[in-house]
Amino acid sequence: MRILAAVGLISLLVSGLYVVKKWCGSHALRTLQTTGYYEDAGVYKAAEAFARGAPAETVEAMLDQSYEFDRRRIGQTLTLALPYRNSVDGGYRAFIQAVNQVLEEEVYR
Repeated sequence: MRILAAVGLISLLVSGLYVVKKWCGSHALRTLQTTGYYEDAGVYKAAEAFARGAPAETVEAMLDQSYEFDRRRIGQTLTLALPYRNSVDGGYRAFIQAVNQVLEEEVYR
């Protein structure tokens, strides 16, 4: 009798975990569909290069490889971020905020 109760409890737990997993997956998919952009790892690399003091041309070249940026957006991003290059983190946070501002949506954190 105890074995049947244990099997029933395990079945309920597994079913509950499966439902939670499905809900989390559908929630993540809805979030992706409501935003117009997907994160691009190249933007984070460009932010790191910017914070390390890489020349603006290098950062421009890195952003130019991203599907989210054209020449105008790259220029706007650098214009917004350059004044904060001497901050404690090298301007990393300001660069990410500038990217979000140019994209008009908080894509990067």
